[in-house]
Amino acid sequence: MKKTGRMTHVKYTKEDIAELQNASVKVHHIYTKALSLIQQYLPDSLWYNVFGVLPEKIVELRNAEIEAIPAFQQWIQGPKGWKFIGCDLEESEIQNDSFDQGVICNQILQALIWSQYEQIKLLHPILKAETFYSREELETISKYVVPTYYSNIPFVERGTLYKERSGWKFTIKDINAKGPVVYQEYVPVPQMDSQEHQSLNGPLLTGVYVKRNQFFGLGPYVRDTDGHRNYLEVMVQ
Repeated sequence: MKKTGRMTHVKYTKEDIAELQNASVKVHHIYTKALSLIQQYLPDSLWYNVFGVLPEKIVELRNAEIEAIPAFQQWIQGPKGWKFIGCDLEESEIQNDSFDQGVICNQILQALIWSQYEQIKLLHPILKAETFYSREELETISKYVVPTYYSNIPFVERGTLYKERSGWKFTIKDINAKGPVVYQEYVPVPQMDSQEHQSLNGPLLTGVYVKRNQFFGLGPYVRDTDGHRNYLEVMVQ
């Protein structure tokens, strides 16, 4: 994907930035916590099929400091507030190794996290046992993470709008890899309407850079009809 230069700005309130700064770090921690769990049990033979990791990279992943993997998270400010829809690190400005991005930003991982959340909420009142996620982490998942499943059945049964997303997508050398489909609840995307640059009229998403449990900044962008991202300046109001 091609990135264009910054051409105009997007306004955020101080409250928006403070919320994203806090929420993005919490979500990143949840992602890395889930991946650390999987790391212990997933057979080598499944790493590529599930997470798109090539065989020669498996040892590196098992020895990786998971919290140090950078994330370029995708956030949407919808009718119910800020919502986290996933990651797309292949275009992150702080990402150097595309192998890592396919793992930490895997939509399959997000579906796993949501499945864990629903099972914990269902069974904890009965079992009264200690859960994998803390109360605060469960609240973070409930508030910010968009429901994501391996099947569209939950949405069909509820009559809820949803969209299909690739489980993982990245490029390594000359290999373009695209994983299985997951299903995610539809969140309306705000539209950018620029009077200065017509090419910036379209869906507006907010990218958030996170690494080592630290917030590194915002990268709002509009994707044009060719799939290219137009990154925008941040203005605090």
